[in-house]
Amino acid sequence: MTRRPPVKDAPLRLRQRERKDGSWRVWWEPEAAVKAMGFAVEELDPRAPLQAARKARQLNDAVDKARAGIAPKARRGLVLIRDVIGDYRRSMAFDRLAAKTRVSYGGLLSQIDTKWGDVAVADFDKPTMHTWYEALYRTGKTWQAAALARMMSVLMSHAEARGWRPENSNPCTRLRLRIPKPRPRMAPWEEYDAIIWAAGQSGLPDIGLAAAI
Repeated sequence: MTRRPPVKDAPLRLRQRERKDGSWRVWWEPEAAVKAMGFAVEELDPRAPLQAARKARQLNDAVDKARAGIAPKARRGLVLIRDVIGDYRRSMAFDRLAAKTRVSYGGLLSQIDTKWGDVAVADFDKPTMHTWYEALYRTGKTWQAAALARMMSVLMSHAEARGWRPENSNPCTRLRLRIPKPRPRMAPWEEYDAIIWAAGQSGLPDIGLAAAI
């Protein structure tokens, strides 16, 4: 027997789906034309159906205002790279990263925001990306140049997934990055001992063996 969804008289664009475990997913999902205006899927709380319905109606009102020109930043072509950065930081993909990776990505995202934050994401093209990468590379910061190019690629893919850029339009693809040679580094004995100890404490003897070799 099909169970009744948590939100009764669901507003426009509010979706509800029962999972295999009996729980419910409730979300607001804009159609393609609305996504092109800068709107994205919003997860709603199935345990609070009244608040979920209210939030869905607020989002629908925002769509109407954007179409009327009241909220120009939401119109196509005015979703900024800064907006994409903020959306990516709040995404599940960013949450799934390891803590150290989030810190590393955060630094790269801040640099991109400083340089390109006010640029419309739909206007950022491959010639611009290529020129920027070459300029970074010529400063001698080869590792940073490659890292920033990869970070920008992640952002552009995220923008595509949100509908803020056309599919297969990532300007960072086939940039022919020059990967720097690994930097030589000798670990002191104190660091070596710490790695062996941490591997043993974490139940990862293979890691300890690899470090010893």
